[in-house]
Amino acid sequence: MAESHTNVEDPSLVGRISVFDKNGKFLRHIGKTGAGPGEFRTPHGLAFDSQGRLIVADRHNHRVQVLTKDGKFIAEYPEFSRGSGLAIDKNDTIYVADSESTARVHPGWLRAFASAA
Repeated sequence: MAESHTNVEDPSLVGRISVFDKNGKFLRHIGKTGAGPGEFRTPHGLAFDSQGRLIVADRHNHRVQVLTKDGKFIAEYPEFSRGSGLAIDKNDTIYVADSESTARVHPGWLRAFASAA
């Protein structure tokens, strides 16, 4: 479960992913609030690819991050902008919907749908 859907200027902002077992028992957190690798500012969309990697639309950091199942940082893709949702097909192509970019909140970017293999 992605946690963080508040004003990113709020000093008490929480940006992390909580992991639960199939019965709903809390297991651990992945990440923390911030802009570095494995850190989040409004993690919004979550999906696993065919290799078991966790793909995260990190909206306010204007990127998609790729992590191991346990939360270890692998890569980031800034070309996806302010991802609101994402999906991954059987070929591990990532599709990201950016419904938040505007001239005011992310100048130079348009609301769009993007993909990359």
